Amino acid sequence: MRWGKCFTLALVLVLAIGIQANAKDAITFGEISTAKISPNTTTIDVPLFVSNSDNLAAIDVPLKWNGDGVNLVNVDMENGRAHYFDVKIANIDNDNKTVAIGLLYMAYNGDQVELSAGDGRLATLTFEVTDPTLEEFTIEATTFQNPGRELGFIYCDETNGNLNIYQLTPEFAPITVPVAARTPVIPEVWSLSQNYPNPFNASTLISFGLPVDAQVRLEVYNILGQRVTTLRDEFMPAGTHSVTWNADVASGVYFYRLQTDEFTETRKMTLMK
Repeated sequence: MRWGKCFTLALVLVLAIGIQANAKDAITFGEISTAKISPNTTTIDVPLFVSNSDNLAAIDVPLKWNGDGVNLVNVDMENGRAHYFDVKIANIDNDNKTVAIGLLYMAYNGDQVELSAGDGRLATLTFEVTDPTLEEFTIEATTFQNPGRELGFIYCDETNGNLNIYQLTPEFAPITVPVAARTPVIPEVWSLSQNYPNPFNASTLISFGLPVDAQVRLEVYNILGQRVTTLRDEFMPAGTHSVTWNADVASGVYFYRLQTDEFTETRKMTLMK
């Protein structure tokens, strides 16, 4: 009962006492060294790190980015420090260039504890750059209204039978992300690449290569062979192209098929919400 009450309060951020962050309470970005460049598209992984001075019960990280021609396609928290947290949410809004990342520990599993004091990777943000002229973009903290969201750490403890919830704003520094220049190259053969990431949560990137101009049909099917959506059905120029699928469907195995007059290929992908 104590834990359920504690983290329900933490989730809605009520009755929280503000305390001052110290040098160990910070959210930072790591070195960007994993840009994946294709002729027409660049995807860039931006690691997000968290440093906490005590056991963390909840983390709130609302961010925005500046730069036309860049979309956030995935936020991977499964490989981060808080991968075992019961609630992990990333609400991506590419129209407004924002993402609300929230993590909450509910203590359902007695073998697990809140996020211990320390530092390390919390999540990895994967951006898709579609504007070939874009040289850089910035990522910074933001706030949201209705419901209110702001950068914050939530600590929770019990002293002499009294429940204490502490909220603080960690240190944060924005980052400028460089985008490597690229020269369009016409592929020599037809190709359909494995989607990235895979497995994925909500959004994934599908790339394919056309050695000549062609009428292209790119479709997604469920495991029963029923068409779920058509991502492309148009005449497209030769080159390497990428399409983002924002999957508003149930978790499971899906197949995506690229079809032209001269080429057909199907690949499998897994959606895990």
